[in-house]
Amino acid sequence: MALEPIPPTSGRAPVNRIRADSFHPEEWQAYVHEQDWAQIKNNPELWGSFLWCMFDFASDHRDEGGHPGLNDKGMVTSDRAIRKDVYFFYQANWTDTPMLHIADRRLIDRKNAVTEIKVYSNCPSIDLKVNGKSLGTVAPDDLHICRWKDVQLQPGANTVEATAPGTSLTDTCDWTYVVDQH
Repeated sequence: MALEPIPPTSGRAPVNRIRADSFHPEEWQAYVHEQDWAQIKNNPELWGSFLWCMFDFASDHRDEGGHPGLNDKGMVTSDRAIRKDVYFFYQANWTDTPMLHIADRRLIDRKNAVTEIKVYSNCPSIDLKVNGKSLGTVAPDDLHICRWKDVQLQPGANTVEATAPGTSLTDTCDWTYVVDQH
């Protein structure tokens, strides 16, 4: 399956095109898994599917994501310290235990004032606030993704908060919209 690049209008910089170098952002990894899972999840011709791989691992001839000698395609970092967005994507799809996770959370410094916010969740609906202002409630799609498109960030600090109504589940992260001075 050939993947189309994430549209530049998504506002989720820097992942807006396919690159041939060692650049491996977490956002691109999640996008690839979202697209792959959409193709295989209900395919009756498949008897099984497998993830590659759970953890980043040493690999002598790799130079990915600015880390020589590391294959960075795992769902968790090699030191087991960070569960990447793709980990939570599959959790939303493969467990009945209520969960939610704001995606792209580690892309802290934002270069676009307008962005899309994604939340992975298996809850019936998710409320989203940015800087205390409600952006409404969204139900997850069939991939367990809630999306708020064209969200305007303010210059400087921005707090994103997702909650699942009727539960105690909340997730927050802080992003900084860095206004280009050139």
